[in-house]
Amino acid sequence: MASLEIYKNLKKEILNLIGDDVLDEDELFLNLISTSEDSRRLAICILMNSDVCFSKKKEFVQVGQICSVVLEFDPNNVKAMFKRAVAVIELGKHD
Repeated sequence: MASLEIYKNLKKEILNLIGDDVLDEDELFLNLISTSEDSRRLAICILMNSDVCFSKKKEFVQVGQICSVVLEFDPNNVKAMFKRAVAVIELGKHD
């Protein structure tokens, strides 16, 4: 799934969780990630915090998707690597 599609699905899930239209722009995180280093770090932080929400709800498919998006923009993000691995294990997709 392309990053934008994953983002749109995650946006819907986040809006369902918080019950508010806080995320107005469909490409908010992707625009933040691509503009400046500070904005990129902020967007990654927001995504990783939403990962915690999905982890607590045991929605590991979303956790894996979030971490995959983060890793596309920050391939050395150890936290995203670890959380994606945990999601894979929880989903029983490990070897």
